[in-house]
Amino acid sequence: MYTAITAETSLFFIEDDTLAFQFKEIAQKMSMFNNILHAGGVNKEDAWIIAFNIWLMLQPDEYNIIESAEKTIYYSSNFIIFNAMKNDYHIKYIRTSTKKTPEFLYLTALNIAEGLNKWIADVMIRENISSILERNRTRSYFKAHMGTDEEVKQFIKDQALFVKAIIPIIANTKEIERLIKKCCDEATFLYEKNYFNQLHK
Repeated sequence: MYTAITAETSLFFIEDDTLAFQFKEIAQKMSMFNNILHAGGVNKEDAWIIAFNIWLMLQPDEYNIIESAEKTIYYSSNFIIFNAMKNDYHIKYIRTSTKKTPEFLYLTALNIAEGLNKWIADVMIRENISSILERNRTRSYFKAHMGTDEEVKQFIKDQALFVKAIIPIIANTKEIERLIKKCCDEATFLYEKNYFNQLHK
């Protein structure tokens, strides 16, 4: 669950656990939506960390959230996906809009994390690299860079294979764009259904 989230589990550089605490507070407050996340390309606990990283990415520019230089070495596939997302119209709109509430940002992060996690699993199956999927679901994905030399070596090899699979998909299809639009639409529906009065104040 989200209780394992800390600044250390972020793929972005954040100075302390302040933002992690904020995320966990809203997750507790909005616990009725916490069943959105499931295992996919990674296990359910790591899906929460994906949601946290997406939530960080959705924060406005003044938070000055930047990629962790150290983690780009190990988590290359994540940063390729995040960079594709940053250029997406819906993500840009959310990041620059002053009307987006904490509840909406949280629901958007959860829905995109769930959609991405499913997409990652689907790509691995389609590209015949489901052995990576099996390893991802049993290991602690976001702590993989801290494993034994052999584990880290295997993780880097897995990353290289997955990067090779996703680069042509991201470059030549609109799968990511369609996924983000669908997830944002779902988040908007959930938000309007549950926070209508707040939305129309």
